[in-house]
Amino acid sequence: MTAAEYLDRFDNAMTPVPGTTTVPSDKVREAHALAIAALATRDTIPNPTEPWPTGITARILTRAAILTGNHHATVDIHDDTRSTANCTSCGWTKSHGNAYRSEVIDWAQDHANQCTALPQPTA
Repeated sequence: MTAAEYLDRFDNAMTPVPGTTTVPSDKVREAHALAIAALATRDTIPNPTEPWPTGITARILTRAAILTGNHHATVDIHDDTRSTANCTSCGWTKSHGNAYRSEVIDWAQDHANQCTALPQPTA
């Protein structure tokens, strides 16, 4: 079932009982489940034909990317003399020596899970 089909079912599940404005609690639970399923079925993988910019060794989709489908909202990891995580949406940056790369990735994942900013559109 596609996300659009889940959302249609969500709209139908939220229809009030005929003659009232009340939505039964079981319908609310069903609607919540359908909404969560719709979000879970969205395409959360960046377009594989689009190459990563030079120097990026890891890329994590942000919460905004998953919710909106805008796969340019990412936290990118660069490894030069230091491991650096940079959010392309809000500008958040964290850096540490390469020996601590796993910590930088953990910080990046934590940030990506919470970031709802979208990158500025390009012309």
